[in-house]
Amino acid sequence: MTPITILRNGALTGAAAILGVTMLAAPPSQAAASSSLCSNVITVVVRGSDEAAGTTNTATTNTALYAYRTGMGRPGPVAGDLQTVSKKTVYIAGLKYNAAIGMAGLAYNNSRHGGVVNLQKSLNYLATKCPSSKTVLIGFSQGAHVIGDALSASSGVRPNATARGKIAAVVFYGDPMYNPTEPFVATKGLKKFGMLGTRATGDLKAFEGRLRSYCFAGDPACQGSTKRGGQNLTALNNAAGLAIHRSYFTARSTPRVGAVNFIAGKTG
Repeated sequence: MTPITILRNGALTGAAAILGVTMLAAPPSQAAASSSLCSNVITVVVRGSDEAAGTTNTATTNTALYAYRTGMGRPGPVAGDLQTVSKKTVYIAGLKYNAAIGMAGLAYNNSRHGGVVNLQKSLNYLATKCPSSKTVLIGFSQGAHVIGDALSASSGVRPNATARGKIAAVVFYGDPMYNPTEPFVATKGLKKFGMLGTRATGDLKAFEGRLRSYCFAGDPACQGSTKRGGQNLTALNNAAGLAIHRSYFTARSTPRVGAVNFIAGKTG
């Protein structure tokens, strides 16, 4: 198996996902699904490596978004839950990018960079097209890597200040650039780092109050390196670790329920 093949995603398995039993609140009467782009909340989901792409959205051809509720990959249920419980109208779309893997990391790195560019393009466009809308970003695995790279203070492809100001909430799952020392990590006490490296402490400081990063102790993607800034490209080359990496999104799981409650609190 090649180094980047480790980030491939497959069917959800494993009882390790069921780490919480908190129920989502009953949908409020004013909650409303929306297929209108400029809803109160626009949720952009960035899928993980090798998850299925979405369909073209002819209504938003100036953005790099897939059509309504397509191209979301494994994090899709989080966005769907938010749409159910929110008091606001919520539009959901996946980010257009390759979500690719490949030999020697070339395809992955090109895919990641393409995702960063498309996210910048989308957020800048939405800030102009939908000035009254708030945005939410949800990323899994490579998707978390993409969002983190786009929002990083050191990014050369950062959304403009207006677009950044409209971001109400950001959620990472299984970030391969995980830094356990950051205040926005959802699970305290983890000691290891992301398998593909580590962002500098404070690189996402501007989003600290708007960001949650979920990592399971046994997920090699976000706990794959014992050394800060180190890399372990073979970390996910085991079935047990891969199953844990894929297990954030089962019904009633703490990361799924916690993220929805966090986002709902930030978006009103």
